[in-house]
Amino acid sequence: LEFYKKNNEELIEKLATGQTSETSISSMNLFTIPVGLEDLRAKEQISIADIKVNATKNRINLEFNLENMTQEKLQGYISVVQFQENLIQFYPKNELSQKDFKIEYTQGESFGFSRFRPTKASFKRVSDSSVKYKVFIFSRTGNLLAYKQIPSQNIK
Repeated sequence: LEFYKKNNEELIEKLATGQTSETSISSMNLFTIPVGLEDLRAKEQISIADIKVNATKNRINLEFNLENMTQEKLQGYISVVQFQENLIQFYPKNELSQKDFKIEYTQGESFGFSRFRPTKASFKRVSDSSVKYKVFIFSRTGNLLAYKQIPSQNIK
């Protein structure tokens, strides 16, 4: 109950100020920017670690661990963007809005954890070319908690 009260207070504050902080991540253009977005990456609340890319005949799996660097439970949404050749795929599987060709941050995979959370994002394999990824971690209220760009990985 305490979490929901805190969450509501944060949302009310965001709506009251109506301001959105600027973020230097050009990939954020893929997302509809929520009112009052704050870039909280500098607070280092979540670490994205132990990154592995595994491929099968039909799938490419990106596996990583989220580590909670705070003393409280974190909740939010995970979105991963895969780039391979001229194709962009999203995890979880999403379609861009017909209105503005963007994704809502709430379409990510919902999470809540206190210490550690393994994550596996699976994508359709379209070729043998290399892949690269961008991982976005949003809070329940739309703040950017973590972002990681994963450089090109060769597919085996």
